[in-house]
Amino acid sequence: MRLKTISLALCGFLLFSLATSGSLSAVTETDVPGEDLSDVPRYPDTVRTWYHTYDDYTSISYRGAVDVTAVKDFYKTEMPKHGWTLTYEYSYGNYVSLSFGKKGFSADISIYPYYEGVTSVYVYYRIQRPQQISIPENVPLGLLLEFKSTGRCRVKADYSGPNPFLLYYRVGVTPPPVPVRSTGFTAGSVLPEFGSTLTSTAKPVSWDINIELSSPSEGTLNITANGWVVLPLTAEQKQMVSLAVAGYKFAPEMFNQRALQEIQLQLRRQLRYTADLEVTALNTTKLDWDDAASKLTFGVTLTAKSSEFGAELRRELPMSISTSGAGSIPIPMKRPEDLEGLKLDILYKVVAKRVVAELQMKLVGFTSTIGFDFEFELPADEKGVVTRTENMVVLDFGKMKEYWPPYTAVPEVQAHENVRFVLRVPSGAEAENLPLGYTQTNTTYTWVGSSAANAILALVSGEAGTRISYYVGPATATITNIEGSVGKTIEIENGYIRSVEIKSERMFVANLEKDQPLRRLEVRLAEPVDIEVRVQRLPEKPAEVVEPPAERGIVHQYLEVETTAPGQVESADLEFLVPQLWIRANNIDVSTVRLLRYQAGGWAELETTKIGEDENNVYFSAKTTGFSIFAVTAQAQLPTVPAPPPLPLWVIAVLTVVLVVAILGVVWRYLSR
Repeated sequence: MRLKTISLALCGFLLFSLATSGSLSAVTETDVPGEDLSDVPRYPDTVRTWYHTYDDYTSISYRGAVDVTAVKDFYKTEMPKHGWTLTYEYSYGNYVSLSFGKKGFSADISIYPYYEGVTSVYVYYRIQRPQQISIPENVPLGLLLEFKSTGRCRVKADYSGPNPFLLYYRVGVTPPPVPVRSTGFTAGSVLPEFGSTLTSTAKPVSWDINIELSSPSEGTLNITANGWVVLPLTAEQKQMVSLAVAGYKFAPEMFNQRALQEIQLQLRRQLRYTADLEVTALNTTKLDWDDAASKLTFGVTLTAKSSEFGAELRRELPMSISTSGAGSIPIPMKRPEDLEGLKLDILYKVVAKRVVAELQMKLVGFTSTIGFDFEFELPADEKGVVTRTENMVVLDFGKMKEYWPPYTAVPEVQAHENVRFVLRVPSGAEAENLPLGYTQTNTTYTWVGSSAANAILALVSGEAGTRISYYVGPATATITNIEGSVGKTIEIENGYIRSVEIKSERMFVANLEKDQPLRRLEVRLAEPVDIEVRVQRLPEKPAEVVEPPAERGIVHQYLEVETTAPGQVESADLEFLVPQLWIRANNIDVSTVRLLRYQAGGWAELETTKIGEDENNVYFSAKTTGFSIFAVTAQAQLPTVPAPPPLPLWVIAVLTVVLVVAILGVVWRYLSR
């Protein structure tokens, strides 16, 4: 959550830098119209510079030639006298954030240097009204929640309904003008101004952007972005960008230095209480402008430091993010009616060590279709929703209540004819307190209509108290008396191997459960012996194993196959699967998929053949002369160069926006000065 906060904050300040000028106004001498809060005192010798109230919140800013520490001590002393309890305190350098609460109300107070000798105090006061978790009525929504026996989880959603930007206009038109404690960015206060700087007609946009994240050391994040965007600029704006690009080509070092200084300055101004984020290096490696096509091609590397870039992030790195799309945007978009000219087709993909995600969006005016496919390693969490031991996963959805305020309500809904919810669990799993209204087929539970909507709400809110537990150890089968079992099929009740077919005295076939990384093993023995076979997916490469050859591309997963009689295994055929999601997200050339075996300190490539595919997976077979550790590898297809058409900057999610807007924001400021 903290990492997400930093990303959103960085995105916010970059957008803010593009939308506003860098000048600082002088301290006003008289209060702006408004009134102070009766139970939140004003620090002496400050002037009210901002006042806004709407529905359940009030925001007020004060400014004066006062000391940050003195202001902090004042509020920590005075607020309890008015019935407030300090619930959160954060300081970084001269930036201070304090949060207070009392029954039915909350108050966030931010204290930070405005400029030399002048301090700003921002108060965000809110009435805590009961909140509801709900699903809009009659929205076509399909949701699949699948827990796999390998310890991974898949979430797949399909949505068709109102354009999500309508929600932005409903809740973001009159937002607080300054971010509260942990957001660092308020979309509604920035986007209209950003939009108004561009042309007011619908113009085509398109983009193709690739981002790589790495972490060379603890607390450091390297971001590399390459791509192009086609922007809907006016003739004057095109000229400004063209001049900026010329300036970069003439003096790239100076350009990069100014860009870094601008980012550092904006971080100090805008990230007043959002962790210790610092950008230490920025290098624009490429910047070209095609005026006729309105196309900007760029390459950027950026290094950021923060205590938030810790072990949790490093476990996922390296990470790749790519996005592409095309369409047209009507700008400015200050009213819902302005959406009529919107048309965008967006593809967004993320691949990390333990996470693969794909998001497809088609936005046409007021309507949209969204497809989301997300698979990840199921980790334990601090709230206890997921707990893991070596061979057991427990999901306690009742603990989801810990993630919601105590005053959150979950209404019973009736008008959801088009909602469908599917829950799949591994064989042998125990599922307790499932929401009512489902039909069951083996280990698949299905809810339809209002029952589906209520089931989703009951799960995410924790109201149902659903609990799912299942075994995640290796798939295991033991074959005894093989000579006396020829022609028989042995059913396995547990262990994720469904059955073993005894083909002859020296050959057997093990059929695994569908979620296992291997589907089938055909094993040929030198002698008819009793033998146990164990198959498991390894979450990462064992430390003692060297990396597979770089020319084999990227690794999908590592597997381990063990037996109690390795010397008796003459050969084996292994059938394995690769998810379509992973193939699409990595732009994989299916013909390059290979199974490698680790032996004698190196990797040997096995003869690998594609044997089929379906909507979810592509299936392969490989031959081996023994068992050990295996790696499934593949190579990405060569990138295709689409025709000029990239992007409304604010549409692309967090990190994409950060880098693209960084470039454009710096260009804008470079020219304006």
